[in-house]
Parts: sequence; C-alpha cells; structure tokens
Amino acid sequence: MKKNLKIAVLLLSVFSMAFFNNSCSKNLYLSGNFRAYSQNHRTVAIVPPIIAYNSARVGIAGYASSEEINRESLNLQNELYNRLLIQTTAKKPVLINFQDIAVTNDLLKQNGLTADNLRNVSIADLLKILKADAILITRVDKEMIINEKASELYKIGKAAAEIIGKKTVGNSAESMSMGKVKINSSLYNFQNSELLWKTWNEYNISVNQSTEIIFSKYTTGCSKGFPYRD
Repeated sequence: MKKNLKIAVLLLSVFSMAFFNNSCSKNLYLSGNFRAYSQNHRTVAIVPPIIAYNSARVGIAGYASSEEINRESLNLQNELYNRLLIQTTAKKPVLINFQDIAVTNDLLKQNGLTADNLRNVSIADLLKILKADAILITRVDKEMIINEKASELYKIGKAAAEIIGKKTVGNSAESMSMGKVKINSSLYNFQNSELLWKTWNEYNISVNQSTEIIFSKYTTGCSKGFPYRD
C-alpha cells in the first residue's frame, strides 16, 4: 500500500512539473550577444509581414492577388507597429525607437520591394536599404483548408439573414476549422545580420475568425516579449 502511494505521489509530482514547465514556457529566443549589440541600437525598422500560402492545397495558394497580399501585409504591419508603440509606455517600456512605417515602406518602394517579393531579398540587403540598427521581420504562413473568401461570404450571408429575421447557421458552423496560421518574428542586427531575438506561435482559424484577429492576439504576446528593456 505504501509502495503504491509513493508511486502515485511520484507520478503526481512528475505530472505537476511537466504541466508547470509547459504552461510557463514561452516561444522566445534571445541571443547571448543581444546585450552587447543592442547597446548601440537606436532605431528598429518593422518590415511588412511576409505572407505565404501552402501551395500543396489545390486552389488555395493562388486565391489572393499580389494587391490583396500587399494590402493585408500593410494592415498587419500597422497592427504590429501600433502594438509595439503601446509597449513603449507600459510598466516596462521598450527602450528603443521604431522607424515610422511610412518611412520604412517608402524606402522599400524606392528599391522596388513589396510584401509580395520581400522574401527574395537577403537580410543584409534589407538592413542596408532600411538604414536602421536592427530590423524586425515577420512571416505569416497560412495552411488553409477553406478559402478565406468563403468565410467572408458566410459572414455576409449570416448578417443578411439576421436583418430579415431568419435563423442563421449555428455555432457548429462558426467553429468549423478553416486551417492553421503559423507566425514568427525575427530581429536581426545591422552589423552582421545576426539573429538577436525571435518569437513564434501557431493558431487554428475558424469560420468566424480572420487572419487580422489572429494576428492581433499574436502582436500582444510579441510586444510584451520584445527586448530592449532594462
């Protein structure tokens, strides 16, 4: 009986430790060289997020035009920029300046770069173009099962049905999975293009959500974990 009790206590202890470590773990990486390099940093440029679709899904990869991708990328860039600015006035403020995204995008445009072709440019070239001490590059990978436009049509149809007083599709349809979105942000140093910091996460998308909603959740965690603090 005592032996079984000891085993039970041991298992409970192991389980508790595993749960604690898992719940407290964060998807963050910080280079051991960060403090040495960041002492000379004054400005960080936030690059428009690179948006990529899983080409293995038939009919999904090419559903968005270059214009749509660029528009979405600029919206996400603005969301991340504003969230990081909010953190500069938080209890533990970010001790760095962020290059105005209008300046960032103008410098990219002068070099013929958009969200659609940024992935073809090296980190070193981007650092030279943006004239910042470090750059933050975010990538959004979508593995869609259902076209995002189908979600918009669903929302429009539901709203119209509610206006005329007809019953709408239940919660089961709204929670239906559309796919997954993987997001990661990486901070690179100007001098040698070294990766100084990184954060990442993965989310499921349902019919009643959008990439913008998911990205808003992501930027909250990203900004709180952003370095350049005492």
